[in-house]
Amino acid sequence: MPLAPGNVYLFPVNDGNKTAIVRAEVEGKEAVKTPTGAYSTIRVRAEATSGALRGTGALWIWYAEDERHTPVQMRAKMSWGTLMFRLQKIEKR
Repeated sequence: MPLAPGNVYLFPVNDGNKTAIVRAEVEGKEAVKTPTGAYSTIRVRAEATSGALRGTGALWIWYAEDERHTPVQMRAKMSWGTLMFRLQKIEKR
């Protein structure tokens, strides 16, 4: 999918039992530093708009502006706190 600032995508997410609709919005570009280096990224915010997860939190994902849109950072804000993930290592195959 094109990750142009302002683009909005709606898609279903199913846990095997129930389906929720998730809204993902491309918020903008941002520089991010991780243990693997510095990246020019595109930040996407995702949030459930229906189902049991509606209103329980949000997820931000920073994708590198490379041809694969490698995810380099994630932040999940939930009712009980915030989790932060940063890319630690890249393995070549």
